[in-house]
Amino acid sequence: MVASFEKISRKVMKTYDLFIHRGPKIQREWLEFIYRLDKSLAGALKQSVKNTLLDLGKHIIGDKQRQELVPIFRVYTILDPSNANWKIVHDPAHEELRVNIKTFMAKVIHVTRVVPRIEVIFRQKRDLKIAAIKKELDDSEKSGGNTAAAFQKAGMRPDVNYQNLSEEEKEIQWKARWDLPKQAGEKPGEKESYEQKIEHSSNIKKKITEIDNGIENIHSSMEEDRKHWQASEELRQLYNIRTDKGKRRILRGAQGALDQDPV
Repeated sequence: MVASFEKISRKVMKTYDLFIHRGPKIQREWLEFIYRLDKSLAGALKQSVKNTLLDLGKHIIGDKQRQELVPIFRVYTILDPSNANWKIVHDPAHEELRVNIKTFMAKVIHVTRVVPRIEVIFRQKRDLKIAAIKKELDDSEKSGGNTAAAFQKAGMRPDVNYQNLSEEEKEIQWKARWDLPKQAGEKPGEKESYEQKIEHSSNIKKKITEIDNGIENIHSSMEEDRKHWQASEELRQLYNIRTDKGKRRILRGAQGALDQDPV
């Protein structure tokens, strides 16, 4: 994922080198292109997360179209080896199962944090390129070179005599030429990361809620299974073992000795 993003960002900046000295209108068009690319990348990451959750949902709540459920884990019905009163339990317990599944879903979303916003990367790398152009211009002024030619090379307005401007006026001209506009309604640093956009997506939240409900339904099935075995004839016979030593011997060998089918 990271390698693919870095490849995209390198190609974007290499292409931008062809347009970096063009006028403000071209710079604004480039920024609009970056906005579209940013939206496209966010959509691709969101769809990847959604597909993973859809696949997980098929194993937790079933495939609605095919009306089938393909389990991907086992829950064992066993005698609690730490309890001498023949208590039926499940391994793993429902709470452990619930926590592990919710942790997995969170990681599916959090893994997208390694991909930064392409607009942020574009602005950062562009700033470095602009800083290099400005340094070349400053060095030319300090060395007594052709300031007008240097300003023109830097893409500044050819109808302005920069030699007669104050440092403050030069800075105003520089910003007018190179500063990129902010996107309407947003301030720098306030944009959500891809991870945040995915986390706040209503479709992603809906799918996670469906899986959470499926996990609770598993709990109902596990509880029915536990009650069945707790009231079974097999367990009643075990109650007839009179000595504690005999009970401990049975319990030591009871792990996995009863129903090992997934519930």
